[in-house]
Amino acid sequence: MTWKTSDAAALAGCSKSLATLLVREGVIRPAVTARGTGDQNRFDLGNVKQLKAYSIIRQRHGDGSVARGLVARLLPLITADTQYIPGNVEENIALEV
Repeated sequence: MTWKTSDAAALAGCSKSLATLLVREGVIRPAVTARGTGDQNRFDLGNVKQLKAYSIIRQRHGDGSVARGLVARLLPLITADTQYIPGNVEENIALEV
């Protein structure tokens, strides 16, 4: 199942503009990439979890180098089967969607 950008952002608890920015910057690669004018990116469950993880990391760590390092290291590891953001047992963050 896939969702439009606005629906995926709503599921992840972030704004549509943030989801669009992350795709444009290459941080998140949608399941189906828009190819032409009027086409829409489509996000699968793994993408929604990546959006949610990005939002959580930004809330906890801001926009500094720590957050950028965590995003660069952890986002590629998050898939549809991921239940927690990887980390210490005490710091695991649930990714329920």
